[in-house]
Amino acid sequence: MSCDDATNFLSAPDQKALDALMNTGLDRSASTGDRARFERVHAVLALAAGPSVSPSPGLADRVLASVIRSSSGTPAATGTPKLAITHDVDGPELTPDDEEALDAYVMAGYRPEKVPSSLRQRAVQIEKIGSLLTGGMGVHQSADLAQRTLAAIGRAGSNRTATVVHPTTGRSGGFRFVDLVSIAAAVVLGVSVLWPVLATYRVHSSRAACAANMATVAGGFGRYAGDFRDALPMAAASLGGAWWDVGTTPERSNAANLFQLPRQQYVRPVDLACAGNPKADRGTSCSGRSDWTCHESVSYSYHVMFGAERPQWGERSAVGPMVILVDKSPVIARARRGEIVNPFENSPNHAGAGQWALRTDGSAVWLKHPQLGEDNIWLPGVIDAMVARARKELARGTPAHQIRINGNELPVSRNETFVGP
Repeated sequence: MSCDDATNFLSAPDQKALDALMNTGLDRSASTGDRARFERVHAVLALAAGPSVSPSPGLADRVLASVIRSSSGTPAATGTPKLAITHDVDGPELTPDDEEALDAYVMAGYRPEKVPSSLRQRAVQIEKIGSLLTGGMGVHQSADLAQRTLAAIGRAGSNRTATVVHPTTGRSGGFRFVDLVSIAAAVVLGVSVLWPVLATYRVHSSRAACAANMATVAGGFGRYAGDFRDALPMAAASLGGAWWDVGTTPERSNAANLFQLPRQQYVRPVDLACAGNPKADRGTSCSGRSDWTCHESVSYSYHVMFGAERPQWGERSAVGPMVILVDKSPVIARARRGEIVNPFENSPNHAGAGQWALRTDGSAVWLKHPQLGEDNIWLPGVIDAMVARARKELARGTPAHQIRINGNELPVSRNETFVGP
């Protein structure tokens, strides 16, 4: 294998072996000729494509496209930079331009369109190489990824060397067949290290977007209250069944009360869609609708408005402003499915880390747990008292009672926080 003009090329025997291997559909048992060379080429493809190389059309297309680009000596499109690899006595490394492009590509969340225009074309080439390395298997963190990758390098390695000419200094040195595999391993290991960091970034980004939603919805509540004498949104004053029946009638859906905000254009539907809810309704129009279509599309749980007394915007209880809107309740979701509920579980919107809560004074607070003093925001007052008794019984070693919610429970007072669905 040799290098010229900062681009890797297969030697003629390796090119011939790869062509023969591709012609057999990547079936090395059907190949004839230099068996040792077939095995080495197949090992490189196996490391790039995953645990096993199967003769799939998608894989063949990716490998052929890569071989054509690397062996032609010209870019795939005019003006598109090729990924350059320089070599010295210490081994292969990316050029400064490509290293900068790779860093920008990773920080842009692996989206080349977000990379600065000066580096975008190089980022596109890096993404193509990444698709060859991870095609068909997805990128995920694994505890033994490094060990498996290094073991694969060991299996694919050989002592075969060829002359390499450095693209800038003209110096020549040994280039091993396994160096190409080492570059692939470096990319895989780099992604493995950065993936948890990016996942954490997405979690914080989702939480920040949800906080922005709360600020927007607070403005909508304030405008609604100004038009309706400090009242909170409500579509029906009486309860006609279980208030968690989203998408039925306003008398059977507490969510329909909250839906008055986008329905009357005090906010947009997307303002009530949490980024942490993949099934959230992010539509732009509420024409002809009085509610969300299903329970899963609702992102936020609203104070149950069917009680005999209802809180008002700006109202304060003995302990301060009341909570009226919270990230989706996990307790109501489980109760609807007939499951045993955990009253101390956090909302699923933010991976169980906590939930945003909007209060009657327009402020939003991040709650790491659903308990506000003696009040659990997921439970009506009657069940709150049951939970308090159950915790005392558990402390004495007495089995606790099972908690069930039927969907027709109501707040016992206007100062009690109880949200759903």
